[in-house]
Amino acid sequence: MPVPTLTLRLVKGTPLTAGDYDNNCIILRDFGNGLEARINVPMDANGVIKASTIVAAMIAAGAVTSEKLLAQAVTAEKILNSVAGDGLIKLLDADPMSVSLDGVTLEFDGSSPKKIRVKNGGITTDKLASGVAFGSQVLLAHEVSSGTASGAITTGGWRTRPLNAQKRNVNGVLLALASNQFRLTPGVYRAWGWSMSESTQLNQCRLYNVTAATTAILGSGLYSPAIEQVPSILGPGSFTVASDTDLYELQHRSSSTGTFGLPVSFGENEIYSVLELVKES
Repeated sequence: MPVPTLTLRLVKGTPLTAGDYDNNCIILRDFGNGLEARINVPMDANGVIKASTIVAAMIAAGAVTSEKLLAQAVTAEKILNSVAGDGLIKLLDADPMSVSLDGVTLEFDGSSPKKIRVKNGGITTDKLASGVAFGSQVLLAHEVSSGTASGAITTGGWRTRPLNAQKRNVNGVLLALASNQFRLTPGVYRAWGWSMSESTQLNQCRLYNVTAATTAILGSGLYSPAIEQVPSILGPGSFTVASDTDLYELQHRSSSTGTFGLPVSFGENEIYSVLELVKES
């Protein structure tokens, strides 16, 4: 940017011509007028701010306050009232506005305030069947009346444990329970349980797929002395049911002949084993 002639001459100390003087005075005057207009404060002919022109009201008017910040803040209301917001409101006011998510249609019902609903016929039996219902749980047990013996277990192989009580069957994933065996709807299950035994010495339980002749989940191994009972813990673990025709049962094996547990005869039902199954997918 060129240095004004007046400034240059003053610095170098060379004499000013009449033209130089006039031109630079005009530049300085325009600068002063521009400054006065920009800061909105009147100045006298010498460029001095006039007395009493800056007052408290002017300072207050230019101050940054919380009210001013709030007034300039971007709010949801401003967005909705903007041009784009008008478009959004009009879109929501459509009768109905709908969107499809994985084959299920959701729509705004046109009420005020807006409500989202599943379009009639949007969820079908097929769509429900294709997914896993929340809390699909099965709870089975060996439960008999107070004082009833559990039954004997002999050595030499895996023995089928009694399962006679259906405690829960949420969402119908248990298809059948009969003769100590059960069937489930296909899918992946998480399982946990326990099986009591008495006087069996070394012993262990397992969940067994009778149809496929495979172990689904293996329980903990432990030792039960004479006239003492201990529970073998099954899982927690997971397994896959490939077909709804597959039969499953709870089994136990021991190194000594004993029983599936001792009755306590307290007037409440005796429970000798419990099996919980939760469908995950």
